[in-house]
Amino acid sequence: MCGSRNLGSQLWWDLPLEQSFELVRHLYRVPAGDHRRRLGELIEVLQLGPLLASPVRSLSLGQRMRSELAAAVLPAPRVLFLDEPTIGLDVEAKAAVRGFLRELNRAEGTTVILTTHDLDDIAELCHRLLTSPWRSPTSRTSSAASIVARPGWVGPGPVAAWWAGSRGSSRR
Repeated sequence: MCGSRNLGSQLWWDLPLEQSFELVRHLYRVPAGDHRRRLGELIEVLQLGPLLASPVRSLSLGQRMRSELAAAVLPAPRVLFLDEPTIGLDVEAKAAVRGFLRELNRAEGTTVILTTHDLDDIAELCHRLLTSPWRSPTSRTSSAASIVARPGWVGPGPVAAWWAGSRGSSRR
């Protein structure tokens, strides 16, 4: 199973956030007990509690980003695709999301593939990345540390980065 965030919304615009999460549960056939446990963890880590009764359309960009991330990981995907996962988040929320993604990879072995302009996301989360020069058909793979460590390196476009794990593995 794959999960995605921002490749298409998994939240329903006119429904309260809590009902959107319930629809995700039914779409992916997540058992009710697993859903409650996982959603409880996500609500705490991503600070979604006060938002659950709010229609998705009324959420700020940062609130929607955190909610989309929660919807993407509710079904416990083996591979998670994220497009700009920390865009629109304040410093504290970015740290919480990065910590959550690290723990998701460590504890569940979820492989995370992301695109980002935020070099801090790469430096803190990824150990392999693929860069593609803007408007160029060529690309290359490198270690994240070697790219981020280059003096003055600023990528012209998004960077696809990932770290892999196997279920139950402690590998980052």
